[in-house]
Amino acid sequence: MGAAGRGTPVGAATATFVAALAGRVTGDGAAGTAAGPGVSADVTGGGVMGMADMFRELKRTADDNHSAALVVSMPCAAYLGGHAAEILRRVGFNIPDALNGNRSSDEIVGRAAAMGDLPFISLLDDFQDANVDGFFLPFDGHYTSDGARFFAGALKSRLYPILAQMRKTLHVSGVKIENR
Repeated sequence: MGAAGRGTPVGAATATFVAALAGRVTGDGAAGTAAGPGVSADVTGGGVMGMADMFRELKRTADDNHSAALVVSMPCAAYLGGHAAEILRRVGFNIPDALNGNRSSDEIVGRAAAMGDLPFISLLDDFQDANVDGFFLPFDGHYTSDGARFFAGALKSRLYPILAQMRKTLHVSGVKIENR
């Protein structure tokens, strides 16, 4: 997961959670990297290619283990504005108002996931449409239990159709799939 650096424009405000049923990914940590306002195009281009390489490796590992992988964006308070963004400012992060509603992080991670041939789930709209005041811890910006429950519910509604498709794909390839 990425985290923004203190006093710098948020470059990794949307943490990226890579879920795999088996395997491990090695790389330079680019999975949580996404450029925000004020970040050079070089970082954006390199970040996308670095993430895409990691996602391709993740997919290969999952495929080799008869498993599946996907990429899920975990919305950060910086992209939600209001009280949520203020929490991060309070602990020293420079959160430009322009990030409120900004989709650049999800677009970059989504592009890298597509290049890596992995499904991508964005929950940014779900969080932007909700009252998120109680979703983040007041002194570090991580999800509270309410935020985690909301994240899980939003993810569940998007994840089931993707898992059903992955299950069909694995079944077609001759892999026995057990329900658990």
